[in-house]
Amino acid sequence: MPLEVPKIDDRNSYQQILDEALARIPVHNPEWTNFNNSDPGVTILQLFAFMHENLLYRSNLIPERNRRKFLTLLGVPMQAAAAAEGMVVINNEKGPLQTTALPPDLEVTAGKVPFRTRDGLDVLPVEAKIYYKRKLSDDRRQQVEDTYAQLYGSYDEIGQLKFYETIPLEPPTNSAVISTIDLGNKEVVIDSSLWIALLARPREDIDAARAAIANKILNIGVMPDFAATQKVLLPAGPPTTEGQATLHFEIATQEKHNDTIPKYNRLKATMDTDVLTNPGIVKVTLPDVEGLKMWNITEPLEAGTGDFPPSLEDTSVLDRVITWIRMRLPEEKDGGGLSAKISWVGINATRMRQRAHVASENLGVGTGEPDQAVTLVNTPVIPETVELTVSGEHWEETDDLLTAVPEVPPDVLNTTPEGQNSTPKLPPDAQTQPAQEAKVFTVDRESGKIQFGDGARGARPANNAVIRASYDYGGGRPGNVNIGAINKSSALPSGFTVTNPLPTRGGDEPESVDEAEKNIPKFLRHRDRLVTEQDFKDIAERTPGVDIGRVEAISLFHPKLDDAMTPGTVTVMVIPRYDAVQPDAPVPDRLFLELVCKYLQPRRLVTTEVHVVGPKYKDVYVSVGIEVVAGLDFPPVREAVNSAIRKFLSPLEGGRGGKGWLLEKAVVARELWAEANRVDSVAYVTGLILGDEDGDEVEQVPMSGVELPRIVKVDTQQGDPELLEELLGEIPISPEERQQIVPIPVIPKDC
Repeated sequence: MPLEVPKIDDRNSYQQILDEALARIPVHNPEWTNFNNSDPGVTILQLFAFMHENLLYRSNLIPERNRRKFLTLLGVPMQAAAAAEGMVVINNEKGPLQTTALPPDLEVTAGKVPFRTRDGLDVLPVEAKIYYKRKLSDDRRQQVEDTYAQLYGSYDEIGQLKFYETIPLEPPTNSAVISTIDLGNKEVVIDSSLWIALLARPREDIDAARAAIANKILNIGVMPDFAATQKVLLPAGPPTTEGQATLHFEIATQEKHNDTIPKYNRLKATMDTDVLTNPGIVKVTLPDVEGLKMWNITEPLEAGTGDFPPSLEDTSVLDRVITWIRMRLPEEKDGGGLSAKISWVGINATRMRQRAHVASENLGVGTGEPDQAVTLVNTPVIPETVELTVSGEHWEETDDLLTAVPEVPPDVLNTTPEGQNSTPKLPPDAQTQPAQEAKVFTVDRESGKIQFGDGARGARPANNAVIRASYDYGGGRPGNVNIGAINKSSALPSGFTVTNPLPTRGGDEPESVDEAEKNIPKFLRHRDRLVTEQDFKDIAERTPGVDIGRVEAISLFHPKLDDAMTPGTVTVMVIPRYDAVQPDAPVPDRLFLELVCKYLQPRRLVTTEVHVVGPKYKDVYVSVGIEVVAGLDFPPVREAVNSAIRKFLSPLEGGRGGKGWLLEKAVVARELWAEANRVDSVAYVTGLILGDEDGDEVEQVPMSGVELPRIVKVDTQQGDPELLEELLGEIPISPEERQQIVPIPVIPKDC
């Protein structure tokens, strides 16, 4: 968006200036009573109002131009607006029964906000439902164990019977609450698998649907768990996350091992990223028609057992199943303590980015003069999307015109008949540089200004040469839309629908001149390079697309090695300004950490190992007893004390300085006592009890590393404080040891 120009005088129109002058006449010249346009005095005032308006307009531009030029001279870049990114699903709900290939750069919209797809997509004319086998709860298992144990008694020879229910993995509907399942946790997902049922559309023949998708590429979108503990930048390496597994994709066949165990074929899968750490697309190549057929299960008790797909009681879905795709952890690791947390899976998905496309915009004509510049109409410009031509000839974008070659290189003027260089200033073996390399330009993303060279460094557009540009623009917070906001596209065929199953993230407003000026001392110190702890803090705070409430940088610290100094390691703790799920103890999600990690990656030293983490919260309980000033009501004072304690321990506003609870500072009961005593209308504190995460009464709760306090409950009573036992919650029970299992389906209560 364009920057607002500061005004020296708020009288910005001719009429305002004239009206003010006419209003002063009765004060200074009461004998002047004729204010009509025919009066010569009024004509003079109109002339001066016109001249004053022009002078104010020019004067108002001086500070803005000077400030921007000063930033340019210092080399302080102004951040342009950041474009939001996300994922969309395009379904062929009512179109022809055929696979439709859609090109990349397809426009979809959320209201008036445009987005464009980044990759091409083959839209398969099928539906999909995702299921997993969830272990029965103990109460439910006891109700069905006797009956089902008799029915499936013959399966005891294979392994221990484990009863499950078929549960659909429903797409999220609220971006603030997105559920997750962990394929590595067999106490929930007993076979470490997600099952994708490819379904024929209602009232369509299954064999015809198989023929339509045979040998086609199926795009499977995967969103890992939104919650994440850390992202790591290894020395001279890209971002990575430790403790993750690789997913296998297998498709059902018509064959069985030993006539009992179903056989699956591995699908060729291509991932654009590690989908267990970042949202991404998995492209799997489906087999031919015969490879899409499944087993003919004749035994009623065989369906859903063992390695067979989950049992489905809904016949309206079961009768439309074309085939099953199993998405699982590798068998050789058997879960192995690895984490494979998934929040969403869907088919016909592709990535997209908030942007609009402009084709062949006329920017005027060249003049043949040095340092020519033209300006694009729409901003901010998406990087690396500008395609510029001068009289139909393509010119290349560059980062720095100072590195461009002259438009007429000297070695072109002085060559021998054999083509060898004869320029005295150059070595004999110097290579002739083609003049095409001089035809370059630079683009300012925020202003849309395109700058050409001066002839000595970069070529000049010739006189009357037509300059045209095609480019994409977009960015800003309007691109951060909620689930389902993207629902229209004029470029889709009839019968197709589009939606975003996940919220988009990363859109941010451009940096203003005022903000850039405040960052001048910081930028001149770090020069956009991560060296000192303060550099990490200052640069991380500028990450576009996230609202950071607090950043802490700790050198020589590894988040998993609290007691040891780790040379070459820096841990950056980030806390979002707001968390809808737990506002008192905000934690960054996976996409938040990914954006910070991506922003730090090109600015760090290649030998530095960087850990981008959220805080580790330690639960504390506080019970306060007070006496209020005589004559005052107790309830308002109680709420004031509770709020004061919560604010004092807040990760964003806590501590004495109000900038967040300090790292490695213990929570001391006597300090909380003093804080409660400072609340207005509190006569005195009768007592205060501090409890740690184990429920024990302590005098202080120590903090180390990136640990911060989180108040589970604070309660204030008149008189003596409430006993600590009444504030504690339940302690989770540790899971049982894993063992070999045989999944057995159980009919749900309601079917």
